[in-house]
Amino acid sequence: MLLPYAARVLWGKPVLSINQTIFSKEPEFASILRNCFNAFNTVSVREPASYRRALELGIKGVTLCPDAAFETEPASTPIEALLNPAPTREFFCVTGSMSLHKHYWEDYLEVIRRAAVEHDLEVVFLCSTLADIKFSLEAKSRLRDLNVLVAPSGMGYRDVARIISQCKFLIGGRYHLAILAASTGTPFVLLPSSTHKTSGLIELLDYSLPVRRFDDIDGLREDIGRALGEHAALSAHLKKQMKKVKLLRAEGLELLANTLREIERGSQQPQSD
Repeated sequence: MLLPYAARVLWGKPVLSINQTIFSKEPEFASILRNCFNAFNTVSVREPASYRRALELGIKGVTLCPDAAFETEPASTPIEALLNPAPTREFFCVTGSMSLHKHYWEDYLEVIRRAAVEHDLEVVFLCSTLADIKFSLEAKSRLRDLNVLVAPSGMGYRDVARIISQCKFLIGGRYHLAILAASTGTPFVLLPSSTHKTSGLIELLDYSLPVRRFDDIDGLREDIGRALGEHAALSAHLKKQMKKVKLLRAEGLELLANTLREIERGSQQPQSD
């Protein structure tokens, strides 16, 4: 944040802060965040929790513009071309999380095992980071009685969205993969991330399944049961909410476009306390 602040205040360069999650655990950073963000030409956040936090901090002119990942359209590629080997029956998708530390692995593996056994499903891991890959390898080693598949790393969003669109539900704490689930009408069970962005996503979508802790095995088991038992209703709700999200996104993009026009006219000056 220091370099954009210097660019705006010291050198007078336009700075647009977009697609932000505004979050801090340390109260002493409040004034720093306020001064930095208020110096920028515009600040756009991607979910309601960050929007409220921005207002609490006194950040001026903040807008809510949902993430561009909501615009993702699934590819038409056959699943057999994306996953090798391909699932042989119905499956659910598993992701990691920034908050999935090793002391939660045992609990999360138990949740995955129960979901697969109780609902007769195969498991497909979608890995966003090296930590996700390590966890998926641990799962393949520990869950040898199940059919555990791992999607190739580095897949494009449209291919990942295609896989998610074909699964029964998605579980995990990766923000963008949950968005891909929502955009395809696929029920999801959200786990914590490193900030409030996952709870903000639940609020944005007015989604009835809460964010659960990794060690809330019974609660997650209940939510998985709902994701499957209420699949049609949850899917319909997500598709309905997508229309609202895209409208909100269009409004946010128009505000950003207005800011760019103001910059071109040279009418914006930095502000700070």
